Amino acid sequence: MTHFDEMTCLLYLEGQLERARALELAAHAEVCADCRALLRVLERESQLLGQALVEEDETVPARLLAPPAREAVPWSGILAFGFTVAAAYTFWTSIVEPWRQQLSQAGFGGSNLLTMLFFGGVLWKGWGAMLNTLEYGAMMILGILALGLLRRRWHRWTTVAVVMGAAAAALTLPPAVSAAEYHAHSSFYILASGEVVKNDLIVTAGTARIDGTVEGDLIFFGRSLTINGHVMGDVLGFGQSVRVNGPVDGNVRVCSGMLLLGGPVAKNVTSFGQTVEFDVRSQVGGSMMLFGAAATLDGRIGRDLTAYVGRDVLNGVVGGNAQLRAGRLTIGPTAEINGKASYGGQRPPEVSPQAKLASPLEVHIVHRRPDYASPRFYLRQFLHWCAAFLFGLLIVFLMPGFFSDVVRSTERAGISFGLGLIVLVAGFFFVILSILLALIGLPVGVVILFLYVPAIYAAQVFVGAFVGGKLLGPTASSGDALGRLALGLLVIRVLGGIPILRVFVWIAVILWGVGALTLALYDRSRTRPAPLAGGQAIG
Repeated sequence: MTHFDEMTCLLYLEGQLERARALELAAHAEVCADCRALLRVLERESQLLGQALVEEDETVPARLLAPPAREAVPWSGILAFGFTVAAAYTFWTSIVEPWRQQLSQAGFGGSNLLTMLFFGGVLWKGWGAMLNTLEYGAMMILGILALGLLRRRWHRWTTVAVVMGAAAAALTLPPAVSAAEYHAHSSFYILASGEVVKNDLIVTAGTARIDGTVEGDLIFFGRSLTINGHVMGDVLGFGQSVRVNGPVDGNVRVCSGMLLLGGPVAKNVTSFGQTVEFDVRSQVGGSMMLFGAAATLDGRIGRDLTAYVGRDVLNGVVGGNAQLRAGRLTIGPTAEINGKASYGGQRPPEVSPQAKLASPLEVHIVHRRPDYASPRFYLRQFLHWCAAFLFGLLIVFLMPGFFSDVVRSTERAGISFGLGLIVLVAGFFFVILSILLALIGLPVGVVILFLYVPAIYAAQVFVGAFVGGKLLGPTASSGDALGRLALGLLVIRVLGGIPILRVFVWIAVILWGVGALTLALYDRSRTRPAPLAGGQAIG
């Protein structure tokens, strides 16, 4: 049987072969397998060549603009997405929404979004809320990254990475920066009467006294601050005691052992500390928020009062609502509340008959019950487990070798505990000293703090993987490692939820895990001898 050559077949495919010859070739191809195969190969090559010629003239090749083919979503992707949605819902309902209105009333507009988040998380509800905020936020981010990692489609997640990076930059992006005067004194700083600072003033000193005028904000780090002059902006103070005797046209935000208010404040006052004394001669034009051990309030508050204190004595005037949470509350005879007033605590309040209340005081006596008696306790435990598992999931897939090294280091329990104790204690004191001694040390302390937080959080991951391995045996694949990690984290979460064992379990886990991490880093940093050709090491 005579076969057709490639040129004839190409002319046939291009429609350039004369009709009689084309009919003959078509009839021959129906009975000849070799010619049919040749035609298929030449047709495929012609299509590829045509696409290549077209793409050279296109700005973006059409095949790149085509939507990706639909793929089956794996169970791990659905699980990661579910964790992400649950964390986002819990973050919003438990942290953001309950405090959003009060943030606005307290004047927390902030110069940027990061400022608002800082006060809303770190200084708003205490360190516990800050940890929850970090964990839920990290859980949402880890869920997105884990979903992309498990699908093994890194190029599709480039846009997500860019958007997340831009959002992080936007959080820390301040408005137009203006110059500020900075004074660092080891013992004493004074702004004399008659002197004027025409912009912001930053002071780090043991003791500072402001008798002059500051036309911008006043920021203080030190032991004691006394304001007798005029501050036209805000006052932000960190120290042992802060006394405000002169007028302040902005807000007063203080984190100190004692706050003494004896002068007028045009806007709002927020205090985190031991004691607050609000003199009868002083007045606040906006709202007041207090978090501490004791507060004595004799002055006038223009708007709302929110207080979370151990003991609260109210003898002054509140122009708006009063939300009081205290271990013990006393409302004196000269007290006046023009809005709604509510109190929550374990003891009934002492209210003077002479006190002027616009409406009866709403009293909620709190009867404490064990955490494990509430369904929210188990929901929180489940979300904490999800966040830790997602964190460990990323470590396993991104750094499998390092993860294995740290888990092996946990087997040396004694050395790990000792190293963990040394690292945590030394790091804690270094961070505190770098922040408190001088403002120039603050960036160093913050950097170290952000290195310590993930290390402490990752401790449960490494210890959980070790515990799961002991229960189920050695791992043979990444899937086995994840199963043991899930079981180990569950064991830690259960033991850490028992009231009697809670503190001891988490201290042990943190010390053990941080020590194992430190030990693995040390082993990796040592210079290992180069192997010889025969497989023996030098020396």
